[in-house]
Amino acid sequence: MEQFNPTDSFFDLLDAYETHCLAEGQSMNTVKTKRCNLRMFIKWCFANGVKRPLAVTKAVGEQYKSYLASYINPRSGELLRKSTRRRRVTDVRVFYRELTYLEIIESNPLELLRLPKAQKSLPTSFLSFDELECVFNETTIYGIIGLRDRAMLELYYGSGARRMEIAKLDVNNVNFTKREIFISDGKGDKDRYVPIAKRTCDWLKAYIIIARPKLLKLDSGMSLFIDNQGKRFRATQLSDLVKKYLLKAGYDVGFDNRPRFKHSICGIKICSV
Repeated sequence: MEQFNPTDSFFDLLDAYETHCLAEGQSMNTVKTKRCNLRMFIKWCFANGVKRPLAVTKAVGEQYKSYLASYINPRSGELLRKSTRRRRVTDVRVFYRELTYLEIIESNPLELLRLPKAQKSLPTSFLSFDELECVFNETTIYGIIGLRDRAMLELYYGSGARRMEIAKLDVNNVNFTKREIFISDGKGDKDRYVPIAKRTCDWLKAYIIIARPKLLKLDSGMSLFIDNQGKRFRATQLSDLVKKYLLKAGYDVGFDNRPRFKHSICGIKICSV
């Protein structure tokens, strides 16, 4: 492959890398996340006088690691978790590694850059079934909106599906007879069927019959979960929803409490079969 000119921009290489990732069969969501992490690195480079991709050195990589270690997330007001810092540095390292593999650049300047130390701690706080019920019951005062939220929370934590997978569901992806949902293009671009409990089915039925028709707009399509503007519910909105009801139930909410709840799924599955 023809090498890039030293004056080519970061974004020229980023476009080439993104095309390569898609050709390798990586999902659009994976590539989107990588691009987001790489754009953060590029923005930092420009702010620190590193204007060209070939000007990046191992020393630059070490400086970026230090930057991430002290970076305050504007949404949470907190430091990045170790796993997040490690992921962002990994994406930068892999970016340069693959550009070397593609012979776009001659050598990998970050080959010897060490990753931030991995976080080895295990989750220490789980919600019991009764505690989850308290969170779910906070939806009751919000009418049809609350009914939608309850159905979504029940499905999210009763199925173990990911946020994006829940957001992508259409009405016809729910099979009430078999008590399962069909997830298309899930993790690894794979399709799968996921069993759901009777109580989850009951809440979904109530939402589809009572609340969903009142939320429908012309562009709602077949989306299972519809937001207050009649559009398909997004994964980020589901995260915000979780935090909203955690707070209302009196729980301390950090930047991301989804793992805490995801590890509580067994309680729902066991208690609601």
